[in-house]
Amino acid sequence: MIIEAIERKRQRIQREKRIDAATKVSAGLAAGLAIGALSGILFAPKSGAETREDIANKSKEIKDQLVESANEIAGNLQTKATTIKNDLSESLDELKVRADAIKEAAVKSKKDVEENIEEAKEKVEE
Repeated sequence: MIIEAIERKRQRIQREKRIDAATKVSAGLAAGLAIGALSGILFAPKSGAETREDIANKSKEIKDQLVESANEIAGNLQTKATTIKNDLSESLDELKVRADAIKEAAVKSKKDVEENIEEAKEKVEE
């Protein structure tokens, strides 16, 4: 049971690392798109009004992409939190079951010892 808990924790950590990597890639992609779009607009041979309009449009696109990335990150964090909560709950339940089993075994052993002592006393008295 302990090995299974350790394996689940290892898998959870690997899953979190993959999610973190995907989040970083998304953020890098959004930043790259923003820089590329701004560079393309600023170096394009257009009038000031057209350039301002292009900048406004690209800004809106970038904002939308950033909002989407933020929502994705928030979803990933929520998933991580839920996974951790579930794993901890399962581990706690397993520990409670083990503690109960140990307690029952200790009580039984105590009763057995008490019975053996009583039997020994009776034999000594005979």
